[in-house]
Amino acid sequence: MKKGAQHDPSSKRKIAQSMRGRRNAVGNKGGQPGRYQPEYARLVYHYCLLGAVDRQLAEFLSISLRTLHHWKKRHVEFSESVKAGKTIANAKVAKALYQLAIGYSHPDTYISVYNGQVVLTPTIKHYPSNQRYGGNLLA
Repeated sequence: MKKGAQHDPSSKRKIAQSMRGRRNAVGNKGGQPGRYQPEYARLVYHYCLLGAVDRQLAEFLSISLRTLHHWKKRHVEFSESVKAGKTIANAKVAKALYQLAIGYSHPDTYISVYNGQVVLTPTIKHYPSNQRYGGNLLA
């Protein structure tokens, strides 16, 4: 050991400067293990299909909104599942609004009782256009 190296304040400073930028020891990722599990990607995909937004996803997974955004940045499969589920849900909403705006028809069954007998009559239900829904679609 060099004489005086033990108490030399400049040597501590040099060590501190060499460690700058290293938050953790080599091989130590630091912190508590994350709660993310790969099966969350499948769960959020299906929840997004039901129309869930980020706040609802965070509540569903019992995490903060900040953690949800971190997972979307860090886990590609999780982020892609959220995007895919939301894209499909948004497309369904857009289609439904479009149909309300232009009007649509669909097959239906009219159920009645005639002389004590249940009668099923196939019909076509018509819904007229509704300009209240169509005003914002093409704007």
